Amino acid sequence: MRKEINKQQPNITITEVIARFFLGFLFPYIAINGLILFLFVSSPEIVIKDQNDNKHINSTILFTINSTLPIISVNITENETNIPYTKNGNDYSFTINENGSYLISATSINQMTTTTFATVETIDDTVPYIDLSTVAFSSNILSFNINDNESGINYENIYGTTTENKKIEPSYIDRSTGTIQFKLESYDGFIIHIEDLKGNYVENEF
Repeated sequence: MRKEINKQQPNITITEVIARFFLGFLFPYIAINGLILFLFVSSPEIVIKDQNDNKHINSTILFTINSTLPIISVNITENETNIPYTKNGNDYSFTINENGSYLISATSINQMTTTTFATVETIDDTVPYIDLSTVAFSSNILSFNINDNESGINYENIYGTTTENKKIEPSYIDRSTGTIQFKLESYDGFIIHIEDLKGNYVENEF
């Protein structure tokens, strides 16, 4: 006699059906598509870390790029001029010698680009000047005081020129007070050239 074996299906509750749907399909679906969307729209982050000034002569900007995806390009421009930079891991730096707003842009492998500006206003862009109240001429000695409020005076490049284009070096310099003296045979048509450490210069005619 054959015995018939009844194979009964296990009873599945509605709670188990819902749990299997969420855990086996919906949650993985949302997670995978959410990750794809995140990677698709993920943008780099540019963080300006520091600005190191060198006596108003130049300035070095330090910044970091944080990105989930690899960075494929970094550009620094000012008035459409490319500025060179150095890279060390995620850290970048560039040195400039002119005031301005420098555009930093970073593009990741998904072609998403982030931009920011680094504004520099500390570079010396004013010329030194002669304190006209101190100008004196006596016994063929022309004396005056010079000033520069930012990078400082370049005392190595102070000279005068006569009407005959003869170059005359100062006969006396006092760097502590900015006093300059020239020994002259005449006072007519003498041009003084003074310069600061940034390279800004002015020429005054006496």
